[in-house]
Amino acid sequence: MSATTVRPYSASSFLKQPPVTEFVYSLYPLEPTEGRHTKLTRHPSAVRFVRNFKANRVELANRLFRIFNERVLNKILPDDMPITWNSRLLKTAGQCKYLRREVIPAAGEKTITRLAQIELSPKVCTTAERVRDTLLHEACHAAVWIADGVNDGHGPRWRRWANRAMQIWPDLPVVSVCHAYAIDARFTYRCTGCGACANRHSKSIDIAKQVCGRCRSRFELLLNTPHGRMMRPSIAGRIDKRLLAHCPTQPPPAEVPNQPGLLDSGEGDVPRRKPAFAEFVRGNYKQVRQRPEVKSHAEAMAQLGNLFKTMKINKPQSDAGQPFSDSSV
Repeated sequence: MSATTVRPYSASSFLKQPPVTEFVYSLYPLEPTEGRHTKLTRHPSAVRFVRNFKANRVELANRLFRIFNERVLNKILPDDMPITWNSRLLKTAGQCKYLRREVIPAAGEKTITRLAQIELSPKVCTTAERVRDTLLHEACHAAVWIADGVNDGHGPRWRRWANRAMQIWPDLPVVSVCHAYAIDARFTYRCTGCGACANRHSKSIDIAKQVCGRCRSRFELLLNTPHGRMMRPSIAGRIDKRLLAHCPTQPPPAEVPNQPGLLDSGEGDVPRRKPAFAEFVRGNYKQVRQRPEVKSHAEAMAQLGNLFKTMKINKPQSDAGQPFSDSSV
């Protein structure tokens, strides 16, 4: 039996651990590609913002705003500047709204206060990285408005703040004018002829009426799964239970010939009869409503309810839907 060699503990092995990256740099995806950031350790407080982004996106935006305001914008912006999420922004990642408040006192000169508000899109800013880059872009707009009082667009004043951010964090993506994000839509309409696709956040295309503008073929509806796959609704619900809400639960109801007193039961071709009370109200409402003592719809329905109960007690159920005569009451 050979002796086992025990290596002595070396403090240098502990000190050689990869350094922890800054919080702003630690918002990359959990599964980096092409060896990105493999030699660095993510900041501990950034893990939950990446892993549970949707539940913590409001806190993430507020934290990033405080960092940008302190390190880039010299605390020009107020600490309580509102940052909201606007679900109506479907293609725009974010926008900055400029506000002006004028106060005219009874005695003295009027004061003008410039305010700003940043809105982020929940449909475009779907990752922590996108929130960071979009918020930095819009914070530069807000700084130009608060500090200089002009809407400079993407002019030299805006570029000055953007370049300052690039000097502080040179490894961040360049603060660009327009984003190039691939917008994740819930639904995709694909042409059955030429294969052209149209992404939508809701079921806004009627596949029974609208056709492709290129080849005049019909569209088919596909669901985009969280894993990036497009599936037909009949298949997606069986694979991912989160998509059951968007899958048809029943086949379309069969056409039933119009017959008085019959409704489609939703179970194929088997019709069912309307409730007896509904038929009773349909046949007798006008007669009861014309009585002089009946002043409102509620009073008419109350009398019809009492009459229907009396008829169910005194007559067989098959005659419950028949009209009544005032002489019997």
